[in-house]
Amino acid sequence: MSTNDTLPEPIDLESLRASILLDAPDPASDPADFAEVAELARRSIELGEPAWAGAQVRVRMSGPGIARHEVSVRAGTRILDLVQGALTAIGSSLVKRAQAQLPVDRKRGGRVGVKRATELKMSSQISAGSIVFVLRGRSEAPDPDALIDEPSEGLIDSASVTLLDLLARAENDSPDDLGHVTSDLQALGASVASKLSGLTEQMVNNDIYLDLGHRSPRGRRHNAVISRRGADVLREAIDRNRKRTDDDTFVGTLNTVSDGSDMLRMTLADGTQRRLSVDPELGVHLGTLLGRPIVAQVETTTTWHLTTGKEVRKHRMLDAHQEDAQPAGL
Repeated sequence: MSTNDTLPEPIDLESLRASILLDAPDPASDPADFAEVAELARRSIELGEPAWAGAQVRVRMSGPGIARHEVSVRAGTRILDLVQGALTAIGSSLVKRAQAQLPVDRKRGGRVGVKRATELKMSSQISAGSIVFVLRGRSEAPDPDALIDEPSEGLIDSASVTLLDLLARAENDSPDDLGHVTSDLQALGASVASKLSGLTEQMVNNDIYLDLGHRSPRGRRHNAVISRRGADVLREAIDRNRKRTDDDTFVGTLNTVSDGSDMLRMTLADGTQRRLSVDPELGVHLGTLLGRPIVAQVETTTTWHLTTGKEVRKHRMLDAHQEDAQPAGL
């Protein structure tokens, strides 16, 4: 053997095995889940190519309100509609906050709208002591530019994971410590809170518990169980966010002034417009700041209208000074 020849490094089989398992789909969580995986494998064999599955959300209803594997049409359809509505509202919130992207429509070009990207279709199954509704999302074909031929995960997957994480946290959290649930709801907004408020109301009024499961097109799975306890925690967190007051700092140009009888207008540094109320004691001293860049200390009151899912914000100027000057109180 030449002295320049070197032996290859031995393969670290344990590291290789761990890497393969890390990217592998999660194992089936129950017989119904196993049957779904088996059916997908059967279809793939028949087609001679991978049969891509879309996202799946399973809604299992149980509890005192479910008798003989039956649920009232009114309660069952309302709960399913609110789950769908919550997923769409969460998807919209994630896109607005740039935490998720709308999927690409590879047939028509452009992006798919939020409603279409999160739309689910329904079938039902019977399970011990409960009834299960299987909600299926659109199947996303693999990205032709991707190096690995695997199905894409879309907005419905991001929305489902966000919803299940929130519900699981509500179920496990203490009613006296709602910090995480309250802040998560605050970030998601009034539209999401409106759907979840309706969902918990239906659960409580009809004595129904929910066991939700999500399986992504790549086989990743998430689960959340929410009972009366979790529903009460979620309702309390929503109630805490219905009206809140925060201190803000606005930087921009003062366009109008007021003695307190009218709203004044301000253009922020990013070009957006804000209308602010002002107390007469401060308003009469704002004339020298008109048309100038200012820094304003503002009290913002945010109100959620749960019946409509709308959020209303009102701003009140507490103090202001020219941007390159010190506040009057300093």
